[in-house]
Amino acid sequence: MKWGQTIFGALLALSLVLLSGGNAWASSNEQLKWIEGGRKIDLGKMATVELESSLLFLDAANTAKVSEMNHEKPSGKEIGSIFPKDENQNWEVVFEYYELGHIKDDEKEDIDADGILDNYK
Repeated sequence: MKWGQTIFGALLALSLVLLSGGNAWASSNEQLKWIEGGRKIDLGKMATVELESSLLFLDAANTAKVSEMNHEKPSGKEIGSIFPKDENQNWEVVFEYYELGHIKDDEKEDIDADGILDNYK
Protein backbone atom coordinates (compact mmCIF):
# COMPACT_ATOMS: atom_id res chain seq x y z
CA MET A 1 0.00 0.00 0.00
CA LYS A 2 2.99 2.33 0.54
CA TRP A 3 3.73 2.32 -3.20
CA GLY A 4 0.11 3.11 -3.93
CA GLN A 5 0.18 6.03 -1.52
CA THR A 6 3.48 7.25 -2.95
CA ILE A 7 2.17 7.04 -6.49
CA PHE A 8 -1.06 8.73 -5.46
CA GLY A 9 0.96 11.50 -3.86
CA ALA A 10 2.94 11.95 -7.06
CA LEU A 11 -0.18 11.95 -9.22
CA LEU A 12 -2.18 14.24 -7.00
CA ALA A 13 -1.35 17.73 -8.14
CA LEU A 14 -1.51 19.55 -4.86
CA SER A 15 -0.94 23.17 -5.54
CA LEU A 16 -0.70 25.99 -3.07
CA VAL A 17 -2.10 28.98 -4.86
CA LEU A 18 -1.41 32.42 -3.47
CA LEU A 19 -4.33 34.58 -4.42
CA SER A 20 -3.50 38.13 -5.33
CA GLY A 21 -5.66 41.11 -4.48
CA GLY A 22 -9.18 40.58 -3.16
CA ASN A 23 -10.70 37.14 -2.96
CA ALA A 24 -13.92 36.73 -4.88
CA TRP A 25 -14.84 33.80 -2.64
CA ALA A 26 -14.55 35.87 0.54
CA SER A 27 -17.48 38.10 -0.46
CA SER A 28 -19.52 35.30 -2.08
CA ASN A 29 -19.86 32.79 0.74
CA GLU A 30 -23.60 32.35 0.16
CA GLN A 31 -22.94 30.97 -3.34
CA LEU A 32 -20.60 28.23 -2.12
CA LYS A 33 -21.27 25.07 -0.11
CA TRP A 34 -18.53 25.18 2.52
CA ILE A 35 -17.70 22.13 4.63
CA GLU A 36 -16.51 23.05 8.12
CA GLY A 37 -13.18 21.70 9.35
CA GLY A 38 -12.60 19.50 12.38
CA ARG A 39 -13.41 16.31 10.47
CA LYS A 40 -12.14 13.88 7.86
CA ILE A 41 -12.87 14.82 4.26
CA ASP A 42 -13.30 12.01 1.74
CA LEU A 43 -11.63 12.63 -1.63
CA GLY A 44 -13.31 9.64 -3.25
CA LYS A 45 -11.41 6.39 -3.74
CA MET A 46 -8.08 8.22 -3.61
CA ALA A 47 -7.63 9.63 -0.13
CA THR A 48 -9.04 11.27 2.95
CA VAL A 49 -7.85 14.55 4.43
CA GLU A 50 -7.91 15.33 8.15
CA LEU A 51 -9.16 18.92 8.09
CA GLU A 52 -8.33 21.14 11.06
CA SER A 53 -11.15 23.16 12.60
CA SER A 54 -9.53 26.41 11.41
CA LEU A 55 -10.05 25.40 7.77
CA LEU A 56 -12.88 25.08 5.25
CA PHE A 57 -13.27 22.60 2.38
CA LEU A 58 -15.00 22.87 -0.99
CA ASP A 59 -15.88 19.89 -3.18
CA ALA A 60 -14.94 19.68 -6.87
CA ALA A 61 -17.93 21.62 -8.20
CA ASN A 62 -17.52 24.46 -5.70
CA THR A 63 -13.76 24.56 -6.30
CA ALA A 64 -14.48 25.13 -9.99
CA LYS A 65 -16.89 27.94 -9.03
CA VAL A 66 -14.13 29.66 -7.03
CA SER A 67 -11.82 29.46 -10.05
CA GLU A 68 -14.48 31.11 -12.17
CA MET A 69 -15.09 33.80 -9.50
CA ASN A 70 -11.36 34.57 -9.65
CA HIS A 71 -11.56 34.81 -13.47
CA GLU A 72 -9.59 31.58 -13.90
CA LYS A 73 -10.51 28.63 -16.09
CA PRO A 74 -11.15 25.43 -14.08
CA SER A 75 -8.97 22.52 -15.21
CA GLY A 76 -11.75 19.95 -14.88
CA LYS A 77 -9.37 17.86 -12.75
CA GLU A 78 -10.26 19.51 -9.42
CA ILE A 79 -11.34 17.17 -6.64
CA GLY A 80 -11.53 19.77 -3.87
CA SER A 81 -9.89 22.70 -2.16
CA ILE A 82 -9.00 23.96 1.31
CA PHE A 83 -9.25 27.55 2.57
CA PRO A 84 -8.53 29.22 5.90
CA LYS A 85 -11.56 30.39 7.90
CA ASP A 86 -9.66 33.57 8.70
CA GLU A 87 -10.39 35.89 5.76
CA ASN A 88 -7.20 37.82 6.57
CA GLN A 89 -5.21 34.81 5.36
CA ASN A 90 -4.88 34.86 1.60
CA TRP A 91 -4.20 31.31 0.35
CA GLU A 92 -5.88 28.14 -0.84
CA VAL A 93 -4.88 24.54 -1.56
CA VAL A 94 -6.38 22.92 -4.65
CA PHE A 95 -6.42 19.14 -5.07
CA GLU A 96 -6.39 17.84 -8.64
CA TYR A 97 -6.10 14.27 -9.89
CA TYR A 98 -4.55 13.19 -13.17
CA GLU A 99 -4.94 9.53 -14.06
CA LEU A 100 -1.97 9.63 -16.44
CA GLY A 101 0.61 7.13 -15.22
CA HIS A 102 -1.66 5.66 -12.57
CA ILE A 103 -0.58 2.19 -11.43
CA LYS A 104 -3.10 0.07 -9.57
CA ASP A 105 -1.99 -1.41 -6.26
CA ASP A 106 -2.87 -4.92 -7.41
CA GLU A 107 -0.11 -4.73 -10.05
CA LYS A 108 2.63 -4.30 -7.44
CA GLU A 109 2.70 -8.05 -6.74
CA ASP A 110 3.58 -8.79 -10.38
CA ILE A 111 6.43 -6.28 -10.66
CA ASP A 112 9.94 -7.73 -10.46
CA ALA A 113 11.65 -4.80 -8.73
CA ASP A 114 15.04 -6.56 -8.56
CA GLY A 115 14.86 -7.37 -12.27
CA ILE A 116 14.07 -3.76 -13.11
CA LEU A 117 16.97 -2.53 -10.97
CA ASP A 118 19.34 -5.06 -12.56
CA ASN A 119 18.52 -3.58 -15.99
CA TYR A 120 19.91 -0.24 -14.83
CA LYS A 121 23.25 -1.70 -13.68
